[in-house]
Amino acid sequence: MSVAEREVVEPQVAGGAGLHRWASFSVCAGILVATIVGVQVMTRGVYLEKGPVALHKPLDELDKSKLGPYRVVDAMLLPGEIVEALGTKEYIQWQLEDTRRDKSDPLRYPILFVTYYTGGRVQVPHTPERCHLGANWVLDDRWQSDIKTTGPDGTPDALDVPIEGLLFKKPGPLEVHQRTVAYTFYANSAFVCDRNQIRLQLGMPGIPKSFFSKVEVAFAEADPDQAAEAALDVCRAVLPVLVQEHWPRPEDLQKDVPAEK
Repeated sequence: MSVAEREVVEPQVAGGAGLHRWASFSVCAGILVATIVGVQVMTRGVYLEKGPVALHKPLDELDKSKLGPYRVVDAMLLPGEIVEALGTKEYIQWQLEDTRRDKSDPLRYPILFVTYYTGGRVQVPHTPERCHLGANWVLDDRWQSDIKTTGPDGTPDALDVPIEGLLFKKPGPLEVHQRTVAYTFYANSAFVCDRNQIRLQLGMPGIPKSFFSKVEVAFAEADPDQAAEAALDVCRAVLPVLVQEHWPRPEDLQKDVPAEK
């Protein structure tokens, strides 16, 4: 190829490469803009950091006169290090007494344990399985039950409540000890038990605030089947009071939220 021919062809090649680079840049820029816009649309109403929502009444103000046949015989305070590990100061641990039962009946004395958490990033809730296994209890059996309770407005049988039941055993020097535990969670105004469902409930888009509360009922050295039924009775007495007088309502999760610009 002559010098003259090179002078004609080479600029054309250079110009073509420049156009190609400009076209590639335009495509990449377009993809980047589309991605940014898509993320903004997808995350609109998604709150990675949830705001706190207060209880209507502190848990320790639970009206003892509304617990039916159960009376509180001991309002137990946890040691500071346990409260710190618990991650909340909003709790009650009460020993109840079922006045309908004989004093020698182990079902006469259930332990009620309620905790409350709110705000922040979506947390992984602690379940009794984890706590008991850490204390060297062995999970021997588990089951699920369902009950109904009144809603925030007092509507009868408005809320379905899944209850998870657990039987733990621990060998002792003379005998094997056992403990029956039943629990449920109330997360953003819905009852759930599964940890993944709890996280989904707390992370729902469009809800700027979050809370969850665990309700746990335990019996020591009682027949597991009878203890399971007795735990459901305690839940039927306690949960309506918590729903109607203490826990936030769905509209509380949206209060005092600035309008989106």
